[in-house]
Formats: sequence, structure tokens, C-alpha cells
Amino acid sequence: MFLWLVLGCTTTSSSLSLTCDLAAPALSPTEAAVGETVVAITGPLTESWDTTVSVGSTPASGVVVTRQDCDACDECVAAAECNVCLECDECITDCAACVETVSFVVPEVALGATTVTITNLHAASAPVAFTVVEAAADTGTDTGDTGDTAL
Repeated sequence: MFLWLVLGCTTTSSSLSLTCDLAAPALSPTEAAVGETVVAITGPLTESWDTTVSVGSTPASGVVVTRQDCDACDECVAAAECNVCLECDECITDCAACVETVSFVVPEVALGATTVTITNLHAASAPVAFTVVEAAADTGTDTGDTGDTAL
């Protein structure tokens, strides 16, 4: 009976986390070779430490989140106590200029058609089409052009 009382009194806790809709990333370029850097415009983004990029199912390296012209948006969101998903009608105008990007290095994956997915603490994007191409061949030819145009 004592065992039942101990087990019957256990509590379970859970953590609630808001799930956002991450905009489908606009990739530039839409095709690249292994080791090349790609930039994706998407949002809402959080920080580099909690953002991952997958090419197919392979994690990319060199992930860097950049937020440009977002100060007015951030101030409005804080003042209006908006949620992390930026669902905040009063800040639409202030947030219009905010451009959020994530850059990443294409990992070692097979050549050909694949997808890119971006995930952060609150969201994951839908996979978007991406093509991994063969790296441009280095011909090793030195043209001798130094860029110096002085005679």
C-alpha cells in the first residue's frame, strides 16, 4: 500500500513553448557547391546559437543569423509585449524594414536536387528546393593579371 501512495503522488511537469511559422527561405544562390556559402532570407529568426540549417538531412556549418534594420521593430515588439512569433498588429509598420537572413556553408552531400530547412528555437521552415552542384574546376592557370593598370 505504501508503494501505491508514493507512486500515486508523483507529479509531472511540462514546458510550453510557442511554435511559430518560419517563412519559407528565399535562397541566394539556389544552387551551390559543397563548401560555398548560401544566404537565406526568412523569419522570424532568433540567434545563431539556436538556429540550424539542414541540406537534405545533413546539418550545415557556419550558420550565422543577421538582422538588419530591426531596431525599431525590436523596440516596438518589446513595448507592445508581442510574442516571439512577431504576431503583433501594432508593430507591422515598424517591422516592415527588418530583414532577417541566415547564412550557411553547404555541407558534404551528394550532388543534385535536395532541400534546405531552417530550424530555430520556435519554428521550422518548410523544405525549399536547392541543388548541390560540382565545384568549379581550378584550372591552375595564372593569367599574370595583377590588376595594376598603371603603365
